[in-house]
Amino acid sequence: MRRLFTLLIMLCAAASTHAQLPAASGTDDESHGWLIAQVPGEKSATLVHVPPRIPTTMAVPSVAGRLKAAASLSEAPIQLAADGTTVFMIFDKGEGESFEVAQLTAIPTGIQDNWVREPRDRLRFLPSIENADAVLGFATAGGRPTALVEAGQSKRLLSLEAGEWTESGSPALLTDSTVVLVCSEPKRLHVVERTENRFVINTLSGDTWQSIELTDAVPFPLETVQPVGVYCGELVCIVPAGTRHEIWSLGEQDLMRLGTIDPPGSPLAATVLHSTGRLVLAWTNADERTGEVESGLPAPREVSNPIRRVIEFSLIEGRTVYAGRAVVSSPVKQSEFRNLAFLMMLLMGLVLLVVLRPPADGAAVSLPPGLAIAGPGRRTLATFFDGLVGVVIVARALDLTVLEVLGPFAVPATGRLDIGPLLVALLINVFHCSVGEAVFGRSIGKSFMGLIVARVDASSAGLPEGQFRPPAPFRSLGRNLIKWLLPPVAMLALSDPGGRHRGDLLAQTAVLGRANPPLSDD
Repeated sequence: MRRLFTLLIMLCAAASTHAQLPAASGTDDESHGWLIAQVPGEKSATLVHVPPRIPTTMAVPSVAGRLKAAASLSEAPIQLAADGTTVFMIFDKGEGESFEVAQLTAIPTGIQDNWVREPRDRLRFLPSIENADAVLGFATAGGRPTALVEAGQSKRLLSLEAGEWTESGSPALLTDSTVVLVCSEPKRLHVVERTENRFVINTLSGDTWQSIELTDAVPFPLETVQPVGVYCGELVCIVPAGTRHEIWSLGEQDLMRLGTIDPPGSPLAATVLHSTGRLVLAWTNADERTGEVESGLPAPREVSNPIRRVIEFSLIEGRTVYAGRAVVSSPVKQSEFRNLAFLMMLLMGLVLLVVLRPPADGAAVSLPPGLAIAGPGRRTLATFFDGLVGVVIVARALDLTVLEVLGPFAVPATGRLDIGPLLVALLINVFHCSVGEAVFGRSIGKSFMGLIVARVDASSAGLPEGQFRPPAPFRSLGRNLIKWLLPPVAMLALSDPGGRHRGDLLAQTAVLGRANPPLSDD
């Protein structure tokens, strides 16, 4: 019989390979994106975080179209730059003489693909940009905020180092050009100029600027082109084409039409996710503005997300990955939190009821001869193997992973708060442990660890050495209901000098073991 139980536990362990655990990988800062969302005609704006579409060490991949509102702003910044999880914003100087610079960082919560802002309730302000008439562009270079500013007739490149904006080497810009874009790829800074008949990309390579004139053999007027980013050293543009819009990649040697999209709205926000090669376009139609918040979760300050439309275009495959309404709902619903809180309160009440209730008087403990109370280590391992049975069965039946079945206990890895699969697994464990202990005196896990569950009432004292009496069926059921549905009660056995939890006391049983097999049933 013991060999049979050992074989069953080995089969359950083999079946657990069906449950694929999430793979760990390094946090990829290049896959974060940041946008400024505005409703047409309104001065206020919303800072929007585009979570990574690939796995990170602290978050699962975000679905296409998913956007996270990070901050409500009374006015839109004039420039935006990002360095992975950190975003920098420059605001118009207005009445003052300097341009204010602010910063926010996205912090993973450990729950699925959910990220929160840091600081939580304000912006972090950096040194302002002084003595400048205009800010022509803003990006990050080597992790440092870098701004191209205009003062009088000169254009200067400023970098924030050691808490001070200092002038760095600027590219040799053409006198008849207009700067249309300042952006960065990993470890590279770009300043894009447009003249009457061509684009020029100035790229900072090390400490040297290199200029590339893009082909002028374009089949469309340059004034209709909207540059949105640089990917793999080529300028990515949106070009109107009749009732559709086209995505073009302009390089030094040739130009390529990547694909077509539906016409986006205005004002248009765009960002390139470099690690996945995706272009994210987002906008809000004036007639679609709602008061919907980004998440249904309780928060100190809810941030509304006005973005209603998103297009994600793969620059690698040349196709639209997603087009439609922005996915703004939280991966964890507020109703799930309410249900979990209710269950926790119910569990605490039952635990207090069982623990504080005094045990029955006069219940003498008589161990069968040759047997002793099992140690906490072996009991814990036996419980682990018993619990694995129900979890694996539910995972196989519902096509879930082992972590998904664990529900709230694996929230950092899965983001799931659904307690239903876990309750089913616990009930399966109640059933198989109750039957095994009532019929054989052993569950699967206890058989694997060489333990038994036996009566310890007065009738056990007269048994021959090595023999025991299994608990009655209803006593075994009551014992396992308390053990599996009120785990805090069962865990008290680990610190109890007698090695018995309240379920054992009510059932007049104990978990026993001995060094000299075999054990025989009465």
